[in-house]
Amino acid sequence: MDPESIRTLHAVVEALEQCGLRYAVSGSIASAAHGEPRSTHDCDLLVDLHPEKLPPFLERLKGRFHVEKQTAVPAVQRHASFSVTDMETLHKVDLFVADPNKPEDRNLLVRSRPIAIDATGNPVFVSSAEDIVLRKLSWFRQGGETSDRQWRDVQGVLKVQGDRLDHAYLEANARRMRVEDLLHKA
Repeated sequence: MDPESIRTLHAVVEALEQCGLRYAVSGSIASAAHGEPRSTHDCDLLVDLHPEKLPPFLERLKGRFHVEKQTAVPAVQRHASFSVTDMETLHKVDLFVADPNKPEDRNLLVRSRPIAIDATGNPVFVSSAEDIVLRKLSWFRQGGETSDRQWRDVQGVLKVQGDRLDHAYLEANARRMRVEDLLHKA
């Protein structure tokens, strides 16, 4: 991953941690951490962000990051997503607001673990291998099962992690999320 993207990610994570907000790196960074590395410039974070915590979080980002407040406020209220852009590097981090009513969001946050994803050795909370497989299978399905990139990410994690995966957890949650057929195919 591009060093500027990593610096941007660490700056957003620092602001989240200073506000006491739980987060998990997901998307391509998480699949690369557990599977086969690939280049990516985007950073996806699942964040447990409530409306009352948004102002202090935005205050921590002020100066370095651009955030469309008119997008962030409704995103937090609706458990949707919004982006923050690093004005120094122009790299963007997409924040997906966790929905407490979705078991996959709760699981992803609870099961995330600190992992050093770059040479600095500074750990960030990263989605578990199982949860990133499930999330990517869900995205693959939602996208009409056409994204070669999502599919390769899933296969890369399954290949690298192999027997270390909690297969019972994967099966149960794939069934609940209606992606069990894709898991078996992968």
